[in-house]
Amino acid sequence: MSLTLKELFAQVDRASAVDTATTTRPRIGISVNRRDGKEMLADPYFQSVILAGGAPVLVPATTELSVLTTIVEGLDGLLLTGGGDISPDLLGETPHPSLEDVDPIRDTSELQLIRLAHQRGLPIFGICRGHQLINVAFGGTLYQDLPSQFPSPVLSHSQAEARDVITQSVTLTAPDSELQRAMGLDATTRTAPIPVNSLHHQAVRDLAPGFVATAEASDGVNEAMEHPEYPILSVQWHPEWLATTGHEAMLSLFCHLVSRARRYAHARRLHHTMITLD
Repeated sequence: MSLTLKELFAQVDRASAVDTATTTRPRIGISVNRRDGKEMLADPYFQSVILAGGAPVLVPATTELSVLTTIVEGLDGLLLTGGGDISPDLLGETPHPSLEDVDPIRDTSELQLIRLAHQRGLPIFGICRGHQLINVAFGGTLYQDLPSQFPSPVLSHSQAEARDVITQSVTLTAPDSELQRAMGLDATTRTAPIPVNSLHHQAVRDLAPGFVATAEASDGVNEAMEHPEYPILSVQWHPEWLATTGHEAMLSLFCHLVSRARRYAHARRLHHTMITLD
């Protein structure tokens, strides 16, 4: 049932009167995709953040550093989304014939976002392209095209089925990983295949220094990584499409990001009210 304007504003006024210290959601910046010069974002990204208890803040693909700095200063966490291919220019490589749509503006914008967020210690979660771009940002390399560049035959990682359909599985490769804890898996269930979707033709090749590979597909393609010292976690599949259709383990990935962001926000509030000597 639709509300009258009076009823709508009454709801807002009642919410405004509540103690914000107990109701404020951590602010999760979400990078926005671009296609043909137009910005867009699939609903499951921000829906997953909301379901996990966060407040999504859409970050435009701008290369204006002062704008991005101002935005990041107000965030508690960062979600890097999927989208088009990453430019091989960033790796000093010649474009592969199978390279698809590349957007240098988005590449530059998100690399700046990663740098700004990392400088401030924000928790970062990367999905698909975001997973790959984090690897590039920290010194890793990519397969521009899996079918032609991977050293052995690979599965079809670009499914024709709908995005919320499970088509493959991945296996955790590192014991007691942050990914394992984030998904709520114990020592027994962590060895079981994890059902996922798959929508990519680029992938992580050489892992960035300091990062740990935490999951792979049955064909050996990297599917997840994390940093043991920094709050950075990323996956190759698309958990947002599964998190919004009842897959609790996938929603738990977003809950993990929001939980880390909530701790970050709490620590920042403390530092605003107390003197710290290092």
